[in-house]
Amino acid sequence: MKNSEILIAARAKLDTPEKWYQGACWADADGDETVSAEHAVCFCTFGAVEAVQPTSLGEDSDAWRYLNEVQHDPISYNDAAFRKHGDILVMFDEAIALAQQEENEDV
Repeated sequence: MKNSEILIAARAKLDTPEKWYQGACWADADGDETVSAEHAVCFCTFGAVEAVQPTSLGEDSDAWRYLNEVQHDPISYNDAAFRKHGDILVMFDEAIALAQQEENEDV
């Protein structure tokens, strides 16, 4: 998968407020934290990327680099108490645009 495709799929994991989570990677339908993405229905930024590509090595992945370019610390950004769901979608959209721009330059 291209980095932009990973980010698009990760964004889809949390594209509604009900699917977005703060304070842990994943949560189940009851809102309880889970140990893996397998039974998750809610995702934080990091959890969404990991759910799409579990071997991505999280913060060390190329896809994560684009989120980090948009927000220096995407995990803290996601988990800030005042953060709104829309802020997270904007962060993903900007990271996707950066990834797509770089991918297009490589062609």
